[in-house]
Amino acid sequence: MLADNPRLTVRLVEGANPQPIILDSRLRTPLDANLLQGDAQPWIAYCSPAAYPAAEHPSQPERARALEERGARLLSLPTDACGRPSLPALLDRLAELGMASLMVEGGARVITSFLVENLVDQVVLTIAPLFLGGLPAIERAPEGIPVSAVHRQPEPLACLQDMDYSRYGDDLVVWGRLR
Repeated sequence: MLADNPRLTVRLVEGANPQPIILDSRLRTPLDANLLQGDAQPWIAYCSPAAYPAAEHPSQPERARALEERGARLLSLPTDACGRPSLPALLDRLAELGMASLMVEGGARVITSFLVENLVDQVVLTIAPLFLGGLPAIERAPEGIPVSAVHRQPEPLACLQDMDYSRYGDDLVVWGRLR
């Protein structure tokens, strides 16, 4: 969110825009973010103020108010062991709000967190014929993930089954369910 300022809208086909949900532990979403323009009304999941000392973020109430004035709906959540919004708590909250499915589009940390916590049913992976550099798709396995004694490499976080694929222009799209 902070790096690429996405719109998270449907652009190349007909259809309604999805409900954007942002994981933003410390309410750092810029007030001029694309998601706060127009009628997107994003939901921002952040860490409960009780999760960290007020001295770290003394302006959080003002920041929350400013985000709400721009149309955001704030979802205060407990933190996980790493000080980020708890993903199981987020999914429970979204279910309470009537959301039955969620598409996760995130960076390595977010994707890895969903995989490690076994919160993924299906994966859709788009492979473009470009090498851009930057960050890896998933992070190295966090502490507690088994490591193979023979290869000294992390065990796979996930394995796809019932896979299929299709080509869209130059892109290859692969999808499947997780075991």
